[in-house]
Amino acid sequence: MSTESRFERFNDIWSSFLRPGAIVPRKSDIRPMAFGDLLPDVSLVQCHAPGDYRFRLLGSGINQRMGSDPVGENVLSLMHPRTHDYIVQWFELSMAQPNATVSEADILFERDGSHIVKSLALPLADDEGKVTSFIFMNDAWKPSVQDNFGAFQSLGSRLFVITPVDIGAGVPDPSVRPQGI
Repeated sequence: MSTESRFERFNDIWSSFLRPGAIVPRKSDIRPMAFGDLLPDVSLVQCHAPGDYRFRLLGSGINQRMGSDPVGENVLSLMHPRTHDYIVQWFELSMAQPNATVSEADILFERDGSHIVKSLALPLADDEGKVTSFIFMNDAWKPSVQDNFGAFQSLGSRLFVITPVDIGAGVPDPSVRPQGI
């Protein structure tokens, strides 16, 4: 199944949780099992404070590729340091003006060249309707049992590009969007 069709299915499921008149579903309305066979590639990130975006859930496929389970850790701890400002700016923009984002980044491992991962991030609101979380669908290669890449090193050391997608509230003006790496 192509990346685009997986992202479309993911978006359709996310949209099914929308309350009438809402642009963003509430996190409390999300039922992870509804994502079915996409769930191994789904993650949930919650904002605790500017610059503090912690993993709340990671699918088994993501854990397998990473070789660890970073639930509770700040997303930035896994990113290449030069991406931190870029990522924080996008999280903040997407919370202020709800929009989806499609990203493309490289993943670097200890004994292997980089691999590319594409992600679709969709915002989630708290019970007051404020965007405080994001649910991600990752589309990456599927490791085989013979793969021995060594330890995960970082995400975005060579490539990290985020593109906004309008979900009904517009997208941030190009003049305020940070540039990709």
